Amino acid sequence: MRISYIHGPGDAFGTFTQWAMQNRDKSIIKQTYSGQFYDLISEIDGVGQIVCTAPCEPTGDPRFVFDRVQRGSATGMRHFLEEFLYAQRVGQIIIKFQPSVIIISSDFPTYFLDLLPSRPLRIISMHNTFWRPYGHPAGTKQIALNLIRRISLRKSHCAVSVSKECKRQFDKLRSNRIKLSTVQIPRLEERFIDGEQSTPRRLLFVGRVELNKGVTDLISAFSSIVSSAPGITLKIVGNGTALDTCRDLTARLGIDTAVEFTGRLDADGVGQAYAESDLCVCPTRWSFNEGLATVPLEAASYGVPTLMSEAVPAKEQFGSDVLIYEPGDVEDLAQKLAEVITDSETYRRARSDARESFSRTMREVDDWKTGIYACLRQMPDVDLSSRSDGFV
Repeated sequence: MRISYIHGPGDAFGTFTQWAMQNRDKSIIKQTYSGQFYDLISEIDGVGQIVCTAPCEPTGDPRFVFDRVQRGSATGMRHFLEEFLYAQRVGQIIIKFQPSVIIISSDFPTYFLDLLPSRPLRIISMHNTFWRPYGHPAGTKQIALNLIRRISLRKSHCAVSVSKECKRQFDKLRSNRIKLSTVQIPRLEERFIDGEQSTPRRLLFVGRVELNKGVTDLISAFSSIVSSAPGITLKIVGNGTALDTCRDLTARLGIDTAVEFTGRLDADGVGQAYAESDLCVCPTRWSFNEGLATVPLEAASYGVPTLMSEAVPAKEQFGSDVLIYEPGDVEDLAQKLAEVITDSETYRRARSDARESFSRTMREVDDWKTGIYACLRQMPDVDLSSRSDGFV
């Protein structure tokens, strides 16, 4: 079986290098989608094509073909032209590979799916939401894009979503041809840290340092509570285009001694950051369509609660004591931070909820690869009899 996988913006080739040496990808805590794809191809004795935007090289392994297609970063109408040309180039490369199945990351411009070859069976891998979650109103532009997506998705066959909200949004646009739509949340190991902290003093942000990730909102809110919370600190883990902006803002607000920028860390470094924190903050703005945001789950795997914005679909995996604020509202974020760092009972409940919700979620979900197999089983034209471990 030949399967094409249109990958997202991550380092698929770097993960392959680690996978080929039978090493865990040390750049990330959770299981990577690309690593699970390599496992799948190996198990079915297939051939996989990985279409990616990040740099890659020939592998020397006949089972895997990497094709890089670079993508523009313009805004406005030019953005849609560049997305059209990107989708067109991806379609041409996949035609040459001649797959029987295409796995399409939702990072791909889904309103241009008709530029991909129509004969292979299509599985949509929903890593991002299409619009604001939980029924929040969408603008005219979003409504128009969704009408185009509905038409474009008519030739898809299955979907694997990383959150319940992703599944709900996909199902609203799905056609009668869709055979299966399932939720597969990334699996993580339990790493609960012993001991109790009555009030949080070590705050943490993990992720890309971008304006739409709300990092400047967090810094501004943090500055308003520093004077009333002796010993409080904020650690920002990650790189991004807004890093210098965030550093400048921190200095301008006079809180640079309380804020640490670590840059990007490997999985061990990120794990240590979680283990040494009391409260994680996930301040995503409405302008970024999170699919799940694994940071709250990663933090919960260490028993650390997260204060997250309403824009983060991961909140559904937690109980009634989850900490939520209005995206982009610095005043609301500051108020919620002040509440959780001064009210030991609020923090205790959030910490307990994080642990209980994480354990429950990991019992209830399967990994992404299992979801892909479930999709393949729905497709009569796909033969899984060659899977090396006997699975059919």
